[in-house]
This record gives sequence, structure tokens and C-alpha cells, in this order.
Amino acid sequence: IGAEPTRARVRFSSMQPITKLKYPRTFEPTKRGQHWYLETDGQELKLSNLTKTFYPETGYTKGDLLAAYYNLAPRILPYLHDRPLTLWRMPDGAGGPNFFEKQAPAHTPDWVPRAYIEGHGARGAIDFLMAQDTASLLYVANLGCIEMHPMHSRQFNFNIPDYAFFDLDPFPPITFAQVRKVAKMVGLVLEQLGLKGYPKISGATGIVVYVPLDGTHSYEEARAFVERACRLINKSWPEGTTMEWDTSKRAGKVYLDYGMVREGANIASVYSIRPTPQATVGVPVEWPELDEDVEPADFTIANVWERLERVGDLFEPMKAGGTPEGQNLNAAMDALGIDRARLETVTTPVDPPAEPLKEYKRKRKFEVTPEPEGAVAEPSEKPLYMIHKHHARRLHYDLRLERGGVLVSFAVPKGLPEEPNVRRLAVHVEDHPMDYAPFEGRIPEGEYGAGEVRIFDWGWYEPLEWEDNKITLRLHGERIQGEYHLVQTRQNNDPKNWLIFRSAREAPLQHRIPPPADIEPMLATGGGKPFDKKGWVFEPKWDGVRTLGWIDADKLKLRSRRKRDVGDLYPELGDVPAQLSGLNGLVDGEIVALDANGRPSFEAIQQRFTLSKPTQKALQQFPVTFIAFDLLWLDGESLMDRPLEERRAQLEKNFVPGTHVQISPQIPEKGTAFFKVAADRGLEGIVAKKLGSLYRPGQRTKDWMKIKATKSQDCVVVGWAPGQSARAELGSLLVGVYRDGKLTYAGHVGTGFTQQTLKLLKEKLAPLETDEPPIPPPPKDEVDTRAVHWVRPELVVDVEYLEFTSQGRMRAASFKGLRDDKLPEECVLEG
Repeated sequence: IGAEPTRARVRFSSMQPITKLKYPRTFEPTKRGQHWYLETDGQELKLSNLTKTFYPETGYTKGDLLAAYYNLAPRILPYLHDRPLTLWRMPDGAGGPNFFEKQAPAHTPDWVPRAYIEGHGARGAIDFLMAQDTASLLYVANLGCIEMHPMHSRQFNFNIPDYAFFDLDPFPPITFAQVRKVAKMVGLVLEQLGLKGYPKISGATGIVVYVPLDGTHSYEEARAFVERACRLINKSWPEGTTMEWDTSKRAGKVYLDYGMVREGANIASVYSIRPTPQATVGVPVEWPELDEDVEPADFTIANVWERLERVGDLFEPMKAGGTPEGQNLNAAMDALGIDRARLETVTTPVDPPAEPLKEYKRKRKFEVTPEPEGAVAEPSEKPLYMIHKHHARRLHYDLRLERGGVLVSFAVPKGLPEEPNVRRLAVHVEDHPMDYAPFEGRIPEGEYGAGEVRIFDWGWYEPLEWEDNKITLRLHGERIQGEYHLVQTRQNNDPKNWLIFRSAREAPLQHRIPPPADIEPMLATGGGKPFDKKGWVFEPKWDGVRTLGWIDADKLKLRSRRKRDVGDLYPELGDVPAQLSGLNGLVDGEIVALDANGRPSFEAIQQRFTLSKPTQKALQQFPVTFIAFDLLWLDGESLMDRPLEERRAQLEKNFVPGTHVQISPQIPEKGTAFFKVAADRGLEGIVAKKLGSLYRPGQRTKDWMKIKATKSQDCVVVGWAPGQSARAELGSLLVGVYRDGKLTYAGHVGTGFTQQTLKLLKEKLAPLETDEPPIPPPPKDEVDTRAVHWVRPELVVDVEYLEFTSQGRMRAASFKGLRDDKLPEECVLEG
């Protein structure tokens, strides 16, 4: 780091520079195609979007972020090593949409270190990422993680903290001098207790004082020690400090936050870069520096290098944390009057109910329902919390809390509120066995609670208060976190009626980043023949309208291939969001109108998408169904770079069939037999999909192959000719297809029209008429061009035919329907 700063050299030219700043150590990625590559620690890293602006105020790029971490690696890695990371992802940089993620992304390379921690996550464990070397540090930063958030423990001793810490969080209006004063008060308390602390200016607004421990203390002990010391400080200076949970009462004071001293929590690491306007860095300082006018904005990725070279690593003593060289708190806790014996258990054991599971078993026939019969279980070390999303006669969410060896259960019709103080009904129902926790499936019709059951959230909880008529919980789930209250109302004199609401001292739940609005559907290549092959799966080819569905909470946006918002055309699909077991998502599928035999009817769906607003009669006569076949986004994370089979598994797990929603069936390997079944049932054909393939928006790829049972072709209308008698106004359509990028004549279509479609075609063709033919006119022996009304090539139709002649004309062509959902340039000859 002591080298003279030089501008990072980049091995490509004619490109926007990837960094705006100078760094002590040269950062040299190599550009190949759309990505950059860097070799370090024996690994080749694939980096993305390095020229993207990550700090709008300064213009610093994502390349600057990675170059800074490349230089900070020797400093920060000792304090990240062996520590599971919580990922705070900001894919568009500081100030943009952001979301938290604990589970390692599915596309993580095998060489990136992970920590598999049991007792956490939706299935009782989480596979965390770790940064053990420069390569893995840069991999995490490349995910859009501006900050590094390690746990307070190492992976092999996860329930023992390596340090205690005092998080001093200022609330405006306030000066940083006040924060420095409180930090010095912490230092004085530690000194009086015979302990040493090490202050770090956070780089944001506060100061954190760390106390390295010797690895013998529990989180309960460390938290009790910090809380008691904070109360001494608050008592000595109540005008400048606060421990109020209610944020409205913290104004102008420094909040003494001891709540983050707990297992599974995290804060930004020392030497972490922050998403502040100037890209500040959290740096350790010496105690005398707190007597100066030092500010968080003093240390940034533009100037921190000189300081690091001059003062070295002031945090060096913190490396003793979690080892015998750390500090013991016993004497300090004794001096503070903390009874350590009362801190040993996380929760107080609860006796099982007097008649456990009697009501649960009375309501169920276990020879019929797949639900587990279960029994009272031994209590877990951490009490389990979970939510089932239950698609019964009425959709609701089942909140389940482990207590006394069973799951105490509440039915919450609208789900847990995300905003503080929003009150929702929670009905106390019968206790469920612990074996019910992982249950997912369908409860048969006629049985109690008939319908689909899916896991919505899973984790553990802290029972802060549990009385007969009031429960206070802190939830640690994958989707839901924070403090909630359950209060019995006895509404209508019914003791089962409770209210649930998020605590006023909690912020609203963090919203997930929404899927981009400009995603286009992936397309299949036509002309395939039936085949059997390992590594391929086969689905029906649905004869409907290809549609993407954006879901955010209870809101739905439907968009066609032509990027038209079509949600108003299909109001019965308003229940699609309820079928997703997630906070947000993006689903790829097809809107179809099914006949009485369950076959898609293009004629019927055409009666819907040609209407500007569906009438009640049309809704009843031509109801539609959304057939889902791919899940592209879930809970703020893209699934498009995950293999097909993983996306399919997430679709089946998180998207539940309903009245107007189905999941497209899928058959592995046996494409020939499946094609025959499809053809026999009168379906349009099948689609073959290659396992392992990624979702490529807007691209037509051979990873997906259309195999048609009937010969059909999307065509562009280039003109029309009059007919005779009743068909005098429109006898036939002249159509074209694109061959080698050029629109060419493909024949005429004179059958398959109804009076209604003839009228609709005339209305659409009239404003498109033109004097100039849009294609080279066909020979006169084929068409009397003097009678042709030429039109601009903008209208797309679906045409069935027997075969193409050697002259490139469709033989026995028949009109099938309009394709408002397709663009003219998509009408490429399929063969």
C-alpha cells in the first residue's frame, strides 16, 4: 500500500474508463465481450458493469468500488475471515434500490467460500458467503455489495461472540462532536471496569466502540454487559443520550443501541466502504483523535490511503477477539450487578398444553389428508417460527410459533403487516404438531382446510413477552423480521379473536427490489421434429397470447410481447398475485381460453384480446387462464441466470394453481410420445427445453425448440383482394414472411374467416392502405394485382397451411386468427 498512487491501468481502449480515482495498487481487469476478467489468488473472476456509475454525486464507478476493495483487502480480510456475510446488495449503486440476502446466490462458483449454518433460514440452515481472500472479497463486491456485513462470530463457533460493541447512532439535529463525547464516555466506563475498547468511525453518521472477548461468553452475557453500561451512560447524560425504542423520542440525541449484540446480527465491518455520497470508509481511530474535529466524511476511497500507510492497523488488537488473548467480562459484569446465572437460557421452558393436539387430530382424517399426525416434541434450542400460505376456501396466512412442544397457530387473513401500527385480525386456531412445520402440499377436497399449502416464511423468534392475552415477539425469518405484538380482543366475546401489528419502534419491512420493467420474453426456434433425449424436457405449446406477469405484493402488471399493458383486458387474472408465495416476482406464461375439454382455443382468445374493454358477456363466454411455465424473479432476486430446472423448481414451489392460474405440465426426455399425445388431443404442438439453459430475454435460441403438430405460420398482411357475392368486400388476404431479413410474398389466404373476423379485418386494414406494394408483386398468373388493395406491413395473422411449394407459397392456407401480440418482423419463415 505504500507505493506512490498511480492510475489503474486497464487493458482495453475506446471505452469509458472503469475508475475515476488513483489507487496504490494497480487494478487490471481485462475486457472480453460484455464482461471484465481479473486473475487473483489463483482464480479468474468474471466482473460486470465496471463502468456503471455507483456514486452519482462524485461519478465514482463500480470499478472504483472494486479497485478500492482490491487495495483494502490486506486491511479488511482479517476482520472478515471465517465470518458469514449478510449481503446488502445495491445493484444500481448508492441511493438505488437495495435488498438484503443471506443465502449464497445459486450461481455462486464452487471456489467461493461458504459457511453452512444450521438453525437459520427457510429450511433450518443458510449457506452464507464468506470473504477469505481477495478473490472472494471482490466476488462479493461484484454482486453490488458496497458494504461488508460480517457476523459477530466465526463460522465454527457461531453462538459465541468474538466481541461486544457499543453502537452510537446519532439522531438529527445533532453534531458529530456530541457523538465523539458519548464515545469518550464509553471509553471511560470501560477503563473503570478494567477493559480496553477500540473506537471505529463508522463512515456513515456514528461511532462504534468494540471490546474483544476471550471466547467464553454467550451473546446473552455480552448483550447484558453492553446494555447495563449504556444505562450508566444514559443516566449520567440523559440530555444527550437515549435508549428509547420509539424513534420519535430520539431527536437531538445519541441512541445507545445494544440490540445488535445478538446472534445472527451484523454491522458494517471496519475498513468497509459505505454507500455515502463521497464513498466514505469506516476506519479505526485512536482515543485522542476523538478530542479533535474528526468527522466521518474525512475518510473516503479518494484519500484514505495516506492515513492507512501512516498509522497502520489501529484495529490490530481486535484480532484477539474470540481467542484466549481477548478480554473476560466476568469481573465487569459483577461490578455492574449482572446476575450471569439468569442469562444462560435463551427461553424459559414451557410445559405442553393439557390436552396436546386433541383438537388438531379431531378435525382430520389422517388416512385421507397428507398432513402429519404428529406428537408433542422436545423443545428446540431456538423456538421455531413459520408462516404457511394457505389457499383454502379463503386465502389466509397461518402464523405458527413453537411453544411447549407444539406449534401455537394463528390464522391471519391478510398476512402480517409490513408497516408499524397497522392492525390486522389474527384468529387463534388449534395447536399443530411440530411435524407440521415443513408440510407443503394439497389437502383434499372435503377435508378440513382443503386447498394448497405452501411455506411462506421460516426462521426463529424471541418471545419477549407471553401472557394470556398479549404476546410480543421478535421474528427472525427469511422474509419477515422485526418485533410484532399479538393482543387478544375478545371481539364478539370470542377469545379466539386477536390483533397482530408491527411494533411502533420498528421501521417498515425492507421492500425487495422489483424486476426490471423492460424484460422481454425468451423465444423458441421453430421447425423442430419430435425427439427423445436425456437432458431435455417437453411442455405443451399453448395456443394463446404470450404474456409476462410482474407481481408486487397484491399488484399485477401483465405485458404482451409487444410491451403493451394488457391487464385491463383480463380482469379475472387479478388473483394471480395471491398465487405467488413471495413478496414479488416475474412470471412468464401464456394467456389462453380453454374449451370444455381443456384445449386452448385461439378463436376464443381472439374474442378477448381484440376488445378494448371486455364486456360481462365476453368474460362469461370466453374466460381465460394464465398458464405459467417459467419464474424469472423472486423476492428481489433475478432467477434468469439460473438453470431451467432450478427456475422450474422455484415455480412449482412458489406459484400455486388457482381458479384462473395453472402451471404448464412438463415431461422429461420422452418427447416423441408426448408429441403424439399433444397431437391426438388437438394441441398445436410441444416445446422442447434444454436442461441447464439460462433465460435469455428477447432472444430466440435453440435451447427452446417449437415442434408443431399442425403447420402454422405467423404472416404479415401485405394486401387484400375482393371476392364475390357476400365476400365482395374482402375475399382473401395477401401475406408475406421474412426470408433472410427481407419481406417476401408467401401466398394468399381465402378461407377460415367468420363474419365477425371479416368485419374486424376490414376495420384494421382500411387505415393501412397504400399505393405502393410493400413487397415485389407476385406474378400476374398468381394474382391479379390490379384488383389488390396494398397495405402497410403492420398487421400480423396466424395461418394454417398444408405445405410450402417450391416457389415459397403456402398451399391450402387457412386464416386462424389475428396476432396483436406479435411484431411484423417476428414473422420469420419457420419451415
